[in-house]
Formats: sequence, C-alpha cells, structure tokens
Amino acid sequence: MTNASLPVTGSVTVGNLPLDSRGNVLVTVASDTVQYQFQSIFALPCADTTGILDFCTGPQSDIPIEQTLTTDSSQGYELVSVVPTPQYNNSGPAMLYTLRLLLTTRHKTGGVPASAH
Repeated sequence: MTNASLPVTGSVTVGNLPLDSRGNVLVTVASDTVQYQFQSIFALPCADTTGILDFCTGPQSDIPIEQTLTTDSSQGYELVSVVPTPQYNNSGPAMLYTLRLLLTTRHKTGGVPASAH
C-alpha cells in the first residue's frame, strides 16, 4: 500500500480513522473466516452558507456527512476509505465513503454430535 495525498478544502473530520504511530491509516489483514458487509455513501457538497466546503448526504444533500458517519458508526460500521470523485452534475467535487460492518457468524466445530453416537 502506498501513501496518497488527498487535497481538501475546508474542514474534514477524520477522527474515527485508525492511525499508526506515524499518522498513517492503519490497515490490517482479516483472516479467511471474517466476513464483512460493505456500504458505500456518495456525498455531495452541502449548500454553501459559511464559505467552507463540506459534504452532505440525503435526498436533498442536506445531512452533513459527519452525522451520517456517526449514525453508521453507532450501528457498528467502520470507515474503510474516502475517495474523491470528479465533478458531479456541475455541483462540484463529490466524495465516496466506503464502510464495513463485521458480520457475526457461527463457526462449525469438528466432530460428530453426541446424538449420533
């Protein structure tokens, strides 16, 4: 994995990204038995009332992305990536957020059930 810069104007909250001691995003490799559900969130620039570029979601792009991420985080989702996308319908840049949710599954144990003996 290589480091890549992400040009950002305005305020961006990335407090829930896990970082290593050098400030790089911490990446771990999941074992083969771990399963995740992924969710993508497309965010557009919010209505500019403060002069600061921020991103929002929702039917009218009026819910701040921080609010959406906080709600999803409370449901167990973790932020995996944030990728800028080109202009969207002349509304400016957009951002694609990808989240994952650890799925809990029951693991089979080897052996024969006691009732089968």
